[in-house]
Amino acid sequence: AGEPAPFSFSGMVKHTFLRRADYLSDLQIVLSDKHERKMSSHMVIESLRPAIKKFAGERNATVKILEIPPGPPVMATMLAEVYGPDRATRQRVASEVYEVFKAESSVVDLDYTWRLGRPRKVYAYDQQKGALLGANASQAFGVGQLIFSESSLLSRGGVSAEDVSVDLSIDQRVRSSSSPFAGQTASSMESGSLNIEQTLQQPVFKENETLYRKNLKPVSYVMSELSGAEEAPVYGILKLAPKIHYPQQTADVPWDTTHPIVKWDGEWFITYEVFRDLGGAFAVVMVLIYILVLGWFRSFAVPLIIMAPIPISLIGILPGHFLTGAYFTATSMIGFIAGAGIIVRNSIILVDFIEHQISNGMALKEAVV
Repeated sequence: AGEPAPFSFSGMVKHTFLRRADYLSDLQIVLSDKHERKMSSHMVIESLRPAIKKFAGERNATVKILEIPPGPPVMATMLAEVYGPDRATRQRVASEVYEVFKAESSVVDLDYTWRLGRPRKVYAYDQQKGALLGANASQAFGVGQLIFSESSLLSRGGVSAEDVSVDLSIDQRVRSSSSPFAGQTASSMESGSLNIEQTLQQPVFKENETLYRKNLKPVSYVMSELSGAEEAPVYGILKLAPKIHYPQQTADVPWDTTHPIVKWDGEWFITYEVFRDLGGAFAVVMVLIYILVLGWFRSFAVPLIIMAPIPISLIGILPGHFLTGAYFTATSMIGFIAGAGIIVRNSIILVDFIEHQISNGMALKEAVV
């Protein structure tokens, strides 16, 4: 509690290493070995979700469940970035997007970035009173730091493997009182000793909101994970995108934000990039293979015969995914491309062998067999 879990790759991406406030907690559960339990780790997590959701609802808390390994390096599986011409418009559109996410049953761990944090109690330094008493702002700041922070004096060894710091602090009853600066004094060249409280204005409460920017553009985030039968981000996009009645894009951060724009990010953006780049590279490679085979066999038809089995490889890939309950992911795409390379190699060897047999006087049918 009040301290982040050990730094990890996932924590770096999701910024969990910043959880240093006393109202932020990490709970890491280590499961028994997979050979010692019947349920998979994912099934364990899915079974815990209702209880955790109930706990969060009763205490007005925000909870997020993270599986290890975490998958792609993203803040969330389903992440919508909302841009707009001004703060009010962006807030309104982001709230509408949030409601769309909330209405979808497969969306879990829903969160957003315009939630207010704990309010701050601000004591402003009164320059006029401070000048009359011969004080300066740094003195008031130093006293405030002493009251509201711990002072680490030294570290000592012992039973612990690492040094343990000895921290001193003002009594908590003083810190949390209505007048924590009462009785706190400082020296002054003008008046000898002065009460710091006299140099401060009445405290005011200010809202605490974190502002987010991406590529120097103000942005609001709606974050969520997917749970249920369809957990791949493409299914989430297909469900949510038609319900959002604003321009949407995936590839780049919008430069023109004079109108509200929703950009999809998260795991869907990673998937989109991989399929786009690998698909484009695959198309270029198909053309190059055709040109190379054309130059070798000196026939326009033979390369087409050699490359014809490539789409047929999906006959094995798609049923295989269906039987094992796996989604067609970026890894599947890489496997498909690798399989296409093997098929082309086998086809080239086969056709070359057939032509060699024909050149030796064998009939076409016998050469193919």
